[in-house]
Amino acid sequence: MNTIDILLNKNIVGTYNLSVKSDIDYELDDTIIIKLDNYKYLQLLIDNHNLTIHEILKERFIILGEDSHAKVETKLLPIEKVDKGNVYTIVNYNLTNYTFATKLLNKAKDYIFGFVYGFDEIRFIKNEDFISMLSSFTEYEEIIFENRIDI
Repeated sequence: MNTIDILLNKNIVGTYNLSVKSDIDYELDDTIIIKLDNYKYLQLLIDNHNLTIHEILKERFIILGEDSHAKVETKLLPIEKVDKGNVYTIVNYNLTNYTFATKLLNKAKDYIFGFVYGFDEIRFIKNEDFISMLSSFTEYEEIIFENRIDI
């Protein structure tokens, strides 16, 4: 299990939602998949406001809930192609008890993409929506993770 700073100095090439097919087809709200330029995947999984990040091999994704032990078919649903360079800075936005959002920036401080978190939900968010969302909060704490290696 990893923390959000595992994304530092990673070149992200795609983001995906995860669809599961068991008795019915449905999209998981608690997961976002990140594809790296080396063809590896990272799964961001949120459960009870607890974000975990898992390195995934051979597209064997973690599924919580009643389908967690069943053999289910999964499918990646593209959210957005990413091509703004390596992640240089990560900013977490925290309320008193939990992180409610994260944004990723490249070395030029350009917005790559961000996430917003709920109790058991993680959502991709574009820059203009991220700015709008932040303006609705009056108090929050920023935690900054910055790459210490020149990329």
